[in-house]
Amino acid sequence: PLRNHGSLLSLTSLCNSSSEPINRLADSLMYWEIVSAGQTTEDQFKQAFTSAFRLQTEAPHKYPFIYLNLRDYTVVFKVLAKRANSEGCKRVAVVTRSYLGLRKIMHNEGVEFSLPLAPQVHSWSELPGTATTKGSDSCHLQTTTVDKTWQSAMLVMGIANVNRLFSHLLSTSLQGASMYAPSAFVNAAMRCSTLRFADVATYTNTAPRERVAKQIYKLDITGVVMPSAWSIILSSLVEIMGDDGFAVAFKETSETAHLNMMVSKQGSAVAGKKGVRFDPKLGFIYS
Repeated sequence: PLRNHGSLLSLTSLCNSSSEPINRLADSLMYWEIVSAGQTTEDQFKQAFTSAFRLQTEAPHKYPFIYLNLRDYTVVFKVLAKRANSEGCKRVAVVTRSYLGLRKIMHNEGVEFSLPLAPQVHSWSELPGTATTKGSDSCHLQTTTVDKTWQSAMLVMGIANVNRLFSHLLSTSLQGASMYAPSAFVNAAMRCSTLRFADVATYTNTAPRERVAKQIYKLDITGVVMPSAWSIILSSLVEIMGDDGFAVAFKETSETAHLNMMVSKQGSAVAGKKGVRFDPKLGFIYS
């Protein structure tokens, strides 16, 4: 089926109103990015940031995610909307690779947050590097043990706290930062991940003289894939493949590594591969 529709992968429903799954897949791979560094002043970047943040409030179904990548950490703004308008929305933000100094700044500016991935202990004085002080002290203001690791991810919940986080970021230098969103915002350009389709011939694992050729259809997607696109990609592939199973593997590239937080078996954030396999009888199996 992919072979029959392969030529459509370079097009989107901007030119075709069809609800074909291949068009939905292509649409999901479109995103908007702040124009290249050097072409945008810091004031223009802050205008873009303000624009995207307000648009996420006004149209949360179009802006489920906003990625703001800074030199030391990445901030993901996410909205969970019950309806198509902004009523009844739940707003959260995640700050990856946090460190003690940043957490103290957030605390002093009234941003309430938690570290849900940090190790759970009965007493935070048990952690090495933890300062013991009198009074009620929060764990994230006491230790540097988890700094710059996947365990240091900060979860900010609630509109008031997310707004304070936004205000803090807007007051800091955003020089050299990058930003992505699934829909348009001020001073941004539309991008689309690169799609490439190929036929690959493989052979069954039998004796050399008994090998049987097998044709595999391979679809390569290179670029930024927004989290909101992942379920659309998988559901579209299910429709395209029909009763046939398929496998999807994904790997970080240099242009998207800062957007991910891959966790190794050793408990560190590293680049690596992940994948999912679809079986018509068993459903999705993650690896």
